[in-house]
Amino acid sequence: MSFYDEIEEGVRKYVKLLRDEGINTTCSCHHEGYIQAESHDPTSERRIIWNVMFESGVKDWTATIYVSSLGTADSWEIRSNSFKLEDGKR
Repeated sequence: MSFYDEIEEGVRKYVKLLRDEGINTTCSCHHEGYIQAESHDPTSERRIIWNVMFESGVKDWTATIYVSSLGTADSWEIRSNSFKLEDGKR
């Protein structure tokens, strides 16, 4: 069993795509339609996330960066109804 087998099917391919591009995902939920990730370089991460979502055909997504009280970017949350779908099924 691989690491990816532990991830819910609806978000699995997106988590893999993001991780393959260097985004360190930390949490995901198929039912709620989100993926969370650590942030270390928001400028380049934003570009990577956009490219992954665009190239995988996700059109209805949002990405939110959470910033700590120290002014540093701590994490991303990426949401999409597409994460709830796998092969056209809910």
